Amino acid sequence: MLACFGRYNQARLKIGQEPASRSNLSSEDEPRKLGVRNFLQSTKRLFQVAQKPDWQEVSLLIKITAIGVLLIGFTGFIIRILFWLVGLYQIPTNVQPTTTG
Repeated sequence: MLACFGRYNQARLKIGQEPASRSNLSSEDEPRKLGVRNFLQSTKRLFQVAQKPDWQEVSLLIKITAIGVLLIGFTGFIIRILFWLVGLYQIPTNVQPTTTG
């Protein structure tokens, strides 16, 4: 994933140009208000620089997402068991549907 940012920064810099740090920014390099025209130019530049991720990158994102979902689900399961052990949660033993009529 970090490789994407590296490719973007390399493409953004002109040949022989050093990356600007906060200390050597001139008044021309200060952020401007993002009007419609600037937004469209920025969007166009982003689409020119952006590349489709290859299969290796996509599979890595899928794996990371799946691990995150499993961790969150497992954490919720452990919390529910702890609440049950402490007595703050009652496991429903006989759930009957209510009928309105």
